[in-house]
Amino acid sequence: MIVFKPAPEDYAQSILPAPADSDRLMAAEGVRQLPHWVPARVELLKRDSGRFLKAVDMPFALESFALNARAKDALADVVGNDAELLPLACEDEELWLLNPLHVSNALDEKRSELVRFPSSGRIADIVRPVFDRRKLGDHRFFLLRQPRWLYVTDAVVEAVREAKLTGVIFTPVWSDEAS
Repeated sequence: MIVFKPAPEDYAQSILPAPADSDRLMAAEGVRQLPHWVPARVELLKRDSGRFLKAVDMPFALESFALNARAKDALADVVGNDAELLPLACEDEELWLLNPLHVSNALDEKRSELVRFPSSGRIADIVRPVFDRRKLGDHRFFLLRQPRWLYVTDAVVEAVREAKLTGVIFTPVWSDEAS
């Protein structure tokens, strides 16, 4: 298994939640929201500092990403029970927020290279993560308990590449073969 950290493509469109819905989107991470979810209002950012941004299938949204209809269809099988797709209220395009449902404690803090906040000791950055493979299980999407960052496995990356979806780059950060 290879674990990847997703990040937005340069100069790609992204999602900006309406101020009233920003906290709801962040609170959704890792907690099942359907069937009671009310679509959060979002804006698809098409320009930045006067520059037009590239239209993509998977615009970044906070620490996760959204899917357009093409991406939703292409990734339906890989999403499975590891995440839910929450409809968003967007005037420009039909979009769904990927809400990973597995919150993992698989990060091996002793073996990982971490940067901590001096005042609290909490993790500020993960330079080189090391995961406990047993705790990852077969989950394709997962959030860490702290910091609440999204990671995906090679199954997700393969599906995205096979469908030629755009908007997210995936950086490999760990492999169970290297452990």
